[in-house]
Amino acid sequence: MADLYHCLPLACPLPTTLTVEVEVESMDKAGNFIGWLHMDGANLSVLLVEHALSKVHFTAERSSYYKSLLSAEETAKQKKEKVWAHYEEQPVEEVLPVLEEKERSASYKPVFVTEITDDLHFYVQDVETGTQLEKLMENMRNDIASHPPVEGSYAPRRGEFCIAKFVDGEWYRARVEKVESPAKVHVFYIDYGNVSVGGHGVEEEPTAGAPLAYEKVRESHVIEGQHSKETSTVIKSKSGRPQHYFSGSQQREILPSTRLGTLPPAFSTRVLPAQATEYAFAFIQVPQDEDARTDAVDSVVRDIQNTQCLLNVEHLSASCPHVTLQFADSKGDVGLGLVKEGLVMVEVRKEKQFQKVITEYLNAQESAKSARLNLWRYGDFRADDADEFGYSR
Repeated sequence: MADLYHCLPLACPLPTTLTVEVEVESMDKAGNFIGWLHMDGANLSVLLVEHALSKVHFTAERSSYYKSLLSAEETAKQKKEKVWAHYEEQPVEEVLPVLEEKERSASYKPVFVTEITDDLHFYVQDVETGTQLEKLMENMRNDIASHPPVEGSYAPRRGEFCIAKFVDGEWYRARVEKVESPAKVHVFYIDYGNVSVGGHGVEEEPTAGAPLAYEKVRESHVIEGQHSKETSTVIKSKSGRPQHYFSGSQQREILPSTRLGTLPPAFSTRVLPAQATEYAFAFIQVPQDEDARTDAVDSVVRDIQNTQCLLNVEHLSASCPHVTLQFADSKGDVGLGLVKEGLVMVEVRKEKQFQKVITEYLNAQESAKSARLNLWRYGDFRADDADEFGYSR
């Protein structure tokens, strides 16, 4: 995870015939040594991290140098240089206590998954209110076409609901998240959770050749077109739903105020509440390593984005409810599938009503570890004191 171009001068300040000390800790399945390189008594890995040329990989947790690496990384983060040039500290989520229940409540309801975020949260719509939303959108657009907003007349304020023109040229209900200037207003599409700026994708404008499928998606679950990890494609459905495929970091859309307008009272959230609800997976720990987390997010995007699933709320937290999600056809557990593939770890909870499902998750995790899948390709990387660093065994 290092910036190789900038690392070379640090690693080779002298002719390449250097006297170094190699400390081998283990070996991978291909027979390659895994360990540390020391020059003049200094650990090269620590130096690279300290100079903001590399990040600490999660597999270093079992090493005796882990605390030194963390300390060096924290120092580099504060400087905001090189690999940390765009670093922003994330708020720590406070977990609310969960009341004991005698039995786990399983009452799955059909939902439609509209968006996956880069922290593995997701937005869904309630299938039962889907027709109400489509009718509201149709009436709202007819009203806007008859009485279009005067360009530049709307003065956005943070937290206010408005209408915003998406990249497909259609109007949607939105919420103002932040106002930097009249030319830069951050908005969030409240009925879809859609985003369209930032990330690793490249935004593409809809063209004459763009797919226009997705007419009866609640029944057929079929979308014409392909999802690419490296591109972001807007698909406008015949039902008026904005679709935006993204891989990687998620951001709210940034628009000029000229593409915003006052939300007509007849289509306010009092008439129909915001339809996109945020959830997180229960019973799993999202990888802290950026590459590992991206692998998990990409897998979920491929499996469930823009499809109908079944959702059951398991417990609450400060940010959003934690749920289990099932595929609508097979009834397979989406989160359990991630554990089986070694893409995430199990969050062990102590409540009695969860012990049966936790046992199933732990058994799946042991199978993934035995097969050395993804997170477990180097074996069990978690140290005995892993709780101190955000993981639990």
